[in-house]
Amino acid sequence: MMKNLEKAEEDEESDLNRLPDEVLILIFNKVLDLKWLFWCSLVSKRFASLIPRVHAVSFTCPAPKFNSSLFRNPNPNNNRPTKLLKSLFKDVFAKPLKCFYNIVAPKRLSFTVDTDSICSALSFLIKFREVRYLRMEIDESASARGGGAGVQSGGDEWLYKWRVNFRKKLETFVFLSPKSLREMKPNDGEEGNAGSVLTRDELQQRANFAFCRLKEAFSFHGLLLNVIFYHRMLRSVVLTDRKKQGMVCVRDEELAALRDYLDSLTVMDFMSLTKTTAVPVRVKLWDVPVLRLPLSGYVMEGVIMVVVRLADPNENFDIGGGDDNGGGASIAGAFDEEGKEAYGEAVTQIMLNHMDK
Repeated sequence: MMKNLEKAEEDEESDLNRLPDEVLILIFNKVLDLKWLFWCSLVSKRFASLIPRVHAVSFTCPAPKFNSSLFRNPNPNNNRPTKLLKSLFKDVFAKPLKCFYNIVAPKRLSFTVDTDSICSALSFLIKFREVRYLRMEIDESASARGGGAGVQSGGDEWLYKWRVNFRKKLETFVFLSPKSLREMKPNDGEEGNAGSVLTRDELQQRANFAFCRLKEAFSFHGLLLNVIFYHRMLRSVVLTDRKKQGMVCVRDEELAALRDYLDSLTVMDFMSLTKTTAVPVRVKLWDVPVLRLPLSGYVMEGVIMVVVRLADPNENFDIGGGDDNGGGASIAGAFDEEGKEAYGEAVTQIMLNHMDK
């Protein structure tokens, strides 16, 4: 029996070895998951040499939480990828986030970071020099989330989505959270239900929660800089949480522009890209009792929208203005993607009808 099993395994291995490289690469491109690609690379030297040539990779990594003590005594003379990644995490990832968060958040939070898990994934990813499409999911348990898990008094999780527009730095962060979302009924007219008015405590809780999601956005930005720095052929990078509630997406022209900018920097410039001691911030919050969304066929009640932008303090523009400098287009289009029609329509309605509130 054992001999038959061993012979069957040898036959399967022989069949794989007869496949041309191009076919094996096509197979590995279907695998996608970085963890499984790693295990496949251990099968043989041939697999290990072919796997870095795949064009599409997806993986999940633990949520970054920040504690600078984990970055003590970085060795600047050691140029191994893992050491460099940890050094980059310290300077372009942890420090700027703490600085920004201390400015905009209602209170200070303490952070820790599982750098070994994150850097292990990124260190293996560095080998993928031909990767074109990269998707990263940040696995963050509700209990680990800063600012609470986003649970309403009744025990239900909050409904929310956030999107962020990054180039060199944060351009626009949009957070939208309705207290309820339901399908529109025929009798839902303009003079119908007055909606749900959020209490002062509810507004404060949701605003705090929005700033904690902004913290996530900055962690995504740090990862984004690292992968663009190492992967020259990328055409699309998507970073999201496991529930797809928050997302950073950079493609095509935006990706090329960011890469060109990074190429113009020295190593030290890159490591201090987002390091700053003063961050000019524009923040605006909207509280809308009810939004009727005829295009998507939904009604939102108790809606809060938070918009955060970094801006030149010498510039004079409305944070929600319709001009391009004011970020109106990027705010209105924050949720313009399949499956997010209700959220996109809600943002557009707030921009059109509630800007003066």
